[in-house]
Amino acid sequence: MDLLKVLVVDDEIISCKLIKKLLVSLNFETMFITSSDLVENTIESYRPNLILLDLIIPGRNGYDTLQDLQKHDLYKKIPVIMLSGESSEIAIAECLEAGAVDYLTKPVGKLELGARIKSVVRLFELNKAIEQKNHKLIETYKIIENELNIAKKIQQSIIGPEEFLNSVVKCSTKLTIANRLGGDYFDIIETGDGEIAGTVVDVSGHGVSSALIVMMIKTFLDSFIRVIKSPSDLMSKLHSHLYGKIPKGHYAAMNLFRIDKNLKLSFSSAGLYDLVILRKEFEDLEFIECRNFSVAFIPKINFTEKNVQLCSGDKIIIHTDGIHESLNSKSEMMGLDRFYKIIKNNADLSTSEIVEKLFDERDRFSEGIDSVDDCTVMVLEIR
Repeated sequence: MDLLKVLVVDDEIISCKLIKKLLVSLNFETMFITSSDLVENTIESYRPNLILLDLIIPGRNGYDTLQDLQKHDLYKKIPVIMLSGESSEIAIAECLEAGAVDYLTKPVGKLELGARIKSVVRLFELNKAIEQKNHKLIETYKIIENELNIAKKIQQSIIGPEEFLNSVVKCSTKLTIANRLGGDYFDIIETGDGEIAGTVVDVSGHGVSSALIVMMIKTFLDSFIRVIKSPSDLMSKLHSHLYGKIPKGHYAAMNLFRIDKNLKLSFSSAGLYDLVILRKEFEDLEFIECRNFSVAFIPKINFTEKNVQLCSGDKIIIHTDGIHESLNSKSEMMGLDRFYKIIKNNADLSTSEIVEKLFDERDRFSEGIDSVDDCTVMVLEIR
């Protein structure tokens, strides 16, 4: 281990000789200077682990020198112990407040001097080690931040189109993520023969694990949604694919649907809310119940599905729980009743306008409080 290097700033020759003798006997490397004007240049060349600074010294006094050292980013990291024949409480307090780590009154004994120096250096070395570890943590955090930003871009790229239009439907969807990575997902595609198929998914939890499960669901649906026509059969196959592969306690609440060229809707819901149809003819909401356990929630699930005939102008609303579970400053929940009322009161708006209206009302209700959950709303209108 390298010797501890001590810089002594003192103009009293006798005092210097005594301190040198003590430091050498304590196995410290020592350098002496007799003027405070030489302190900064000596620090640059000698690189001491500690400075013993006399309070009364030619040039700048020890107190002013201490203050100057504390203004320098490099010098202030070197611990300074004040030395003086002055033992008044005022002098001691002023030096300690100015940045000295200790104050010794001359004459000082060998054991006390050694113990004080070792204690101070040990403390500062510990702080240095903590700073180094903190620097490494900061660098690691920056790497993780960069990776999360990349993951966020990847996740955003796999989400379906916010606006979708074909001969069967016009669809508008909005998804907001509470954290960097979320568990909500949606998609809508044409499967051929004038049919469309789509999904809205809410994976439990947030963050990396939920995002990875979303990716698994996305990959699976891309492979099978055009092949397996029945939403309940597709849900069952997805359940078999996921159960046992994802951590216990994770599951996917979701809705799978298909609309054919004759405007027949087939859908299966797993832990998500009832399908809501805004009938143009009656200007009222119709709730279609098809409740199954969430995908991967329990080992065996018999998924059911419903079939509904749609008409031109009907609107279908599929959503996760993020919006209606938003809280305001009084910890009141927006609630499903208010959510559905907004839809009904804005039945004549376009799909995109209804989506924006729901999010605007959520923001107004929550009074600027950020949502703690992902929010997804999909509104389809039969053409």
